[in-house]
Amino acid sequence: QNKELVQEVINFLIGFARKNKVFVLKISPEVILNEKTSWLPELLNSKGFRETKRYELHKCTIKIGLKNDLDKIFANFKKNTRWEIRNGEKSGVKVKSGENESDLKDFYSLYSEAMGRDRLAYDYFKNLWENFKKDILVLVASHQGQKLSAAFIPFFNKKCWYLFGGSTKKQSTRNSSQVLQWEAIVRAKKRGAEVYDLQGISCAEPKSSHDKGVLQFKEGFSGERKELIGEFDYVFSSVLFKFLFKILYPIFCKLNQARTIIKGIIGRV
Repeated sequence: QNKELVQEVINFLIGFARKNKVFVLKISPEVILNEKTSWLPELLNSKGFRETKRYELHKCTIKIGLKNDLDKIFANFKKNTRWEIRNGEKSGVKVKSGENESDLKDFYSLYSEAMGRDRLAYDYFKNLWENFKKDILVLVASHQGQKLSAAFIPFFNKKCWYLFGGSTKKQSTRNSSQVLQWEAIVRAKKRGAEVYDLQGISCAEPKSSHDKGVLQFKEGFSGERKELIGEFDYVFSSVLFKFLFKILYPIFCKLNQARTIIKGIIGRV
């Protein structure tokens, strides 16, 4: 709600991007959309930002409050989710916290298997890991030595986000994803986090079976559904370029996707 500070941050971002010859600046503020925050999209529009038509992240999310004790948090989960966690633990699923680059590569292998062509390059994660390691939790769930699921969770200001994850498609995961999320919540609570953000759900009723499955999985942890203000783009150029950008941007997105895929393959090699 500090409008002067927000304007200062926006002006800094625009100036920094222009100085470094960036042609598009994309932002995705961690701000929930409601009556108290309606001024922010208006401010962004007045500064030259426009809401993107091609989202990199979902606009809606599920947030789990961590202020209660762990027993109460667990009791709030849906019945099926509680059973899946207990069943996974009983079957021998273990969760390990990443300590070195070998663990990061285990995460990336499972993430790549799940994301396929839409994956980001390994260097992206390695760069984050090397620069913010103490604020990033990498978890890998396994059963009898077989890696089954993994998560990449950054922390900031008493919040944490299930930003990236993946699981194997080659064998049964033995409810490892449910066990992993519970372990992430336990560790987040111990770190002093007050909110665990599951990220990435459809704002509208999901149409594909994949999106329905993701929503069902995340709703099992009984968090609150929230809608953010969205993602915004700022284009640095002339009116003519901005017009052309609307036409060329889809092509740029495809080329950028291809670039990250190639870098991901090279990174794995």
